This record gives sequence, C-alpha cells and structure tokens, in this order.
Amino acid sequence: MLRNFKVKKWLSLGVVITTLLIRLSYINNGFVWLDHGDIEQKRAIVPLSELLNVFTERFGETGFYRPIVSILLRIEYSLFGLWAPGYHIVNILLHCGLVFTSFYFFKRFFTFTEKQAWIASLIVGIHPLSWFTVGTIASMPDLLATLFTLAAIVFYIESRDKAFSKDEKRRSQLLFFFVSFLAFLSKETALVLIPGLVFIWELTLSRQLVIKRIQNNKLLLIGLLVIYCSYFTLRTIAVPEVWRVPSHDLPLSQAIGTRLSATARTMFALITPLPSRISDATPLVGILHEKALLMSLILATCIWMLWRKKLQTTTSKIILFMVLALSPQLNIIPLPRFWTTNYGYFAIIGVGAIISLLLGWCWKKKSILAKSVQVGIVVWVILAATSTA
Repeated sequence: MLRNFKVKKWLSLGVVITTLLIRLSYINNGFVWLDHGDIEQKRAIVPLSELLNVFTERFGETGFYRPIVSILLRIEYSLFGLWAPGYHIVNILLHCGLVFTSFYFFKRFFTFTEKQAWIASLIVGIHPLSWFTVGTIASMPDLLATLFTLAAIVFYIESRDKAFSKDEKRRSQLLFFFVSFLAFLSKETALVLIPGLVFIWELTLSRQLVIKRIQNNKLLLIGLLVIYCSYFTLRTIAVPEVWRVPSHDLPLSQAIGTRLSATARTMFALITPLPSRISDATPLVGILHEKALLMSLILATCIWMLWRKKLQTTTSKIILFMVLALSPQLNIIPLPRFWTTNYGYFAIIGVGAIISLLLGWCWKKKSILAKSVQVGIVVWVILAATSTA
C-alpha cells in the first residue's frame, strides 16, 4: 500500500512538473494584443478603492461581464505592475491547477482509474492547442472558467454520491453552487457548460428519466435558480445591452456550412500534435464544402456510436462531452469571431479522455494493431510536448 501511495504521489508530481516545465518559455514573453489596452493603459485595472465595483461594472471597455478576471488582474497589477513575466507565471500556474483539477474530474465524471486519470491529465497539460490560451494574458477568462467548471462538476457528483454522508453531500452541494457562480463571473461560456455537464452526467448515470431525476432534486433547481438570477441581475446592472455582437446574416447553406467547417477546423487542431495557427479569419463556405461534409459524417458516426454503445458507457460520455465542448463553434449565440484557438481549450479535456481510453484498450489487447496505436500515441505525446514547449 505504501509503495502504491509513493507511485501515485510521484505520478501526480510528474504530470504537474512536466506541465510546468514545457511552459517555462512563456514567462519571458511581454505584453501583446489586448494587454496594451487592458493592462498598460489600465482599461481593465480597477483602483483598489473601487474593487467591489467590479460586480456592477463591465469588464474594461468591452460588452463582457467578468468581475473575477477584473479582481485577479487588480491583484496581479498590485504585485507585478508592468512586469509582464509575473502575469505569465500566474497563467501557467492556473493551467497547472487545471491539470490537477482535471484528474479528479476524469475520476468522477468518466469513472477513470487513477492511472487513466493521470494519463488524461498529462494530455491536458501538454496539448499544443492550449499554447495560445496559456501563453496570452488576455485569455485568462478561459483558464478561470474551465478550472471552475471542472471543480464545480466534481463537487456536484460528490453531492450525489451515496458513499458520502449527509453533511458531506450538503457541503459538496454548497461548494458546487459557489464554484459555479465563480465560473459564471469568469466567462459567459460557463452558463452553458455547467448545466450541460450536469445533464450529461445525469443522462449517462442510469436509464431512469433524467428530467424526472433532476426535477426531484429540489435543492439543485432552487440553487441554480438563485445563482442564475443573481448573475443576470448583476450583469444587467453592469452591461444593460443584451449582446454587443450582431448575428451573422448568411444564406442558409453558408450559415450551416461555415459553422460545420469551423467545428472541423477545431477538431483538426485537437488531433494534430503541432501548434495551431492563431488567425481567426474564417472562410464562408456552403453546406457541400468538403469540411462541412466531413463534419456531417463525423456527427452521423457519433450518433450511430451513441445508439450502438448505449448512453451508460464511457465512450458515450466522451462523445456527449465533445459535442458540448465544441458547441461554441456553432455560433448559436453570436460570438466576436467564428473561430479562435481558445474556443477549443475546454475540448482538450475530451482529447485527454479519448487518448487515455485508447491506451487502456491497447494494454488489454496483444494485437499488432494495438501495439501500433500505442506507438502512435507515444509519438504524438512527444511531438505535442515538444511543439508546446
């Protein structure tokens, strides 16, 4: 038992330290892009005497409401001033925190073993698609929202675990509401991700009707109602306009084709071990474009797999998770752009789960195919870690 504990301890330290080491090259980067206005010109830096006003004011000069980001930026500015490496160190530490939290998320949400969970967390730590999100100070909202979202779901699952006492369940449920609210106050995406993940977990838990099971959980519904009402009340005070970004008025074929093409682009960035381009220019394409057709085929395959595998399997959970994680690409609520690298940051969690599951299958099989897949994964991990560094 002592030996197993030591192995687990070194495994966890190895994953977090590896994540930290391959990001060290980010530290000496300066201020870029939005940093010039947000930090150097202090558009997003609130005076200490007015710190509580962040809950009733918009973020900087944008149409977004992100008070937790404003508070953290104020703390960083007090510590580092205009010393850019300090801000980059915080971003790297937030990503390391996400890697550590993802371990518990993989164990709880996907019911992975500790070994599977740490392998998946390693992929989250090194994935090259995350370079932009971790490497740019302005992408802090994605880091915070993803970290809080995973933590909230871990607390939610613990609050439903029969192995826990009533007091432990109640504490976990309160923590779920609190951390969910922090996620909402970090980035708007969490408003969809958290209830979506709760729904997926309940849906894949058993064959009992998920809506009925959620309806029976009165405290969950009341708690969610309270934090959603609190969020939208504060946001309305801070940002009276509903949404600044206008919708894209496109013909039906282009409206569908462009969204499918953007999703395919993200999926390719998730699969490749090389760093993705940061250009957010998105070509308008019709529904018969090759990328749109490829994405349609992938969606059809996912539906077929869900039908074959049933919902109560890890594979089904991963598919549903990826569908939710990739949903921002559909631009249902108009976003500032159709595509950007940080839109795929949350989906890296799903990639970690897929690779860990594939490795588990390889270890059980003795075939040439399994060995080939295993070698391919090892090569992918080495290339991904190198390109991220």
